[in-house]
Amino acid sequence: MIKCSNCGNEIREGTKFCSKCGSNILEQQEKRNDEISNEEKNKVEQSKAAFYFEKVKMIGRLRYKIIQTKVNNDGDGLEINQKTHRFLRKDKANHLEIKLSEISSMELKTKMDFWDTMYAALFGVIFLLDTTDIAWLLLIAIFLYTGYGKILNLKMKNGLNFEIPVNGMTEDVERFRALVRKE
Repeated sequence: MIKCSNCGNEIREGTKFCSKCGSNILEQQEKRNDEISNEEKNKVEQSKAAFYFEKVKMIGRLRYKIIQTKVNNDGDGLEINQKTHRFLRKDKANHLEIKLSEISSMELKTKMDFWDTMYAALFGVIFLLDTTDIAWLLLIAIFLYTGYGKILNLKMKNGLNFEIPVNGMTEDVERFRALVRKE
C-alpha cells in the first residue's frame, strides 16, 4: 500500500489514479524518484567538494594572525593545506594528506591560544607588582579575548592530531563534520 501525496489516501500498488482525489499516482512516483536522485547527486557533489576555513585574529584594525585552511576531498581521502600569516613574523605552511578511514575522531572544541594565554599571564604578574597602572588589565583582557577560539580537532588512528581553526559553526564546518562523521 502507498499513500497519495495529494490527499493522503491509501492506495494499492499498481493503481494509476487516486480514488479519492483523482490525482495521477504515476506522476507523483516519478516526481519522488527524481527528487531522490537529485538529493543523492547533491550529496555526492558535496562530498567531493573543497572546504575553506579562515581564522583572523585582530586587535582593533590590526590583523596580526591569519590562518587559512583549504581541505580538498577526492572522495577517498583529504588533502589539507594550511597557511599561517603573522604580523612581523615568517609565514608558515602545513600540508597533510590522509584517508578518511585513518580518522578516528573529530571534535569541535573551544581552545585558548598558547601564546596569547602566556602574554595575558605575564601581564597579570606585572599588574600584581604594580596595581596602580590599570593599562595592564586592558592588555590582559585583549590577549584573553584574542586567544579564545574554536577549532576542529582531527584525531588519526596513528596518534597524530591536526587542528583547523574555524569561526564558529559555518556551513563549511557543518558539511565537513557530516563528511567525516567521526564524533
